Amino acid sequence: MSVVAAILICSVIALTAFFAPGELLIIVGGMVPTMAAALIDQSPRRMVTQCVGAMNFAGVSAVMALAWNNGGTLDAALTLLSDPYAWLLMLVGAAVGWSLTWAGRAVAARVVAHMVDRQVRQLRDVQAKLVTDWGRHVLEEK
Repeated sequence: MSVVAAILICSVIALTAFFAPGELLIIVGGMVPTMAAALIDQSPRRMVTQCVGAMNFAGVSAVMALAWNNGGTLDAALTLLSDPYAWLLMLVGAAVGWSLTWAGRAVAARVVAHMVDRQVRQLRDVQAKLVTDWGRHVLEEK
């Protein structure tokens, strides 16, 4: 991370802490699964972190909307953070992200296996046509 990006992030956090401490508290508390995913994910593009983070933020944003409906104060945020259903909403978002990551890999593996099988069948059909046209000697290795 560059120095400019670090300064920008710190500035945004400081402004948020000053103008919207309740929202910052909900975001920091609710996005813990994304922080854990960022620590675990070692891939160059951090796809797991992106997937878990997006779904986790969806759950956190729903809780933030509830806080805004209750006045948007620090007290409203603390009340929501003491509610187990609010935590369930935030953590289910992260769980959906992890599930999509797991299911996405399984689906991709099946799709690739199907594509390889189809390509092998096509090559065998071409090979059979070559044997029909040229004879069995085209199968011999030299």
